[in-house]
Amino acid sequence: MALLFGEKEPLKEQLTEAVGSLKTVGAKIEVATGKLQERAKRLFEETAEYYAKGDATRAAMYANEVSLVRKLSKKFEACRLALEMIEIRVETVIESGNIAAALHPVMDVIADVRREIGSVIPEVDTQLNTINSSLEQILSSTLHTDVKTLETLYKTESADEVLQEVRNMVGEQKENGLPVTPEAPVEESTSA
Repeated sequence: MALLFGEKEPLKEQLTEAVGSLKTVGAKIEVATGKLQERAKRLFEETAEYYAKGDATRAAMYANEVSLVRKLSKKFEACRLALEMIEIRVETVIESGNIAAALHPVMDVIADVRREIGSVIPEVDTQLNTINSSLEQILSSTLHTDVKTLETLYKTESADEVLQEVRNMVGEQKENGLPVTPEAPVEESTSA
């Protein structure tokens, strides 16, 4: 039986591919997180050895590194969980067909994850960029509303606060960045 709307099936396939890509990226982040956790464990053991030997300087140095590695590991884990949440959301979109309302926040989360760990794992950055581009194409192909409608659809109270903060900052930058024009006295022309 032929599809009434030809875009429905390819769209579903594109979203399914995006879910697969998200799972791949999530697995890579999980592997990196595991490596970081192992490194933190080894560094902690070395910290304990130096402390037991009375080498407080090295113990402190290693303890600092353990702290940094643990923080990075927690950041990776948070990013992996965010991607898992996105997978679930996109799967819900596939099931329900409510694309416009669900994909925009998903793309924001992907951008946040890219900012958090993209520079640490460049391959993940590239894959997330590809996923985000695919989702943008899907979103733009499914939306047939004007910009004002979209603006009101995604506008929240917290977004209004952020926008006001941005307006204030941009206003200050314009005030501080533009040269002030001096007030020159106006000369009256005299006719003889």
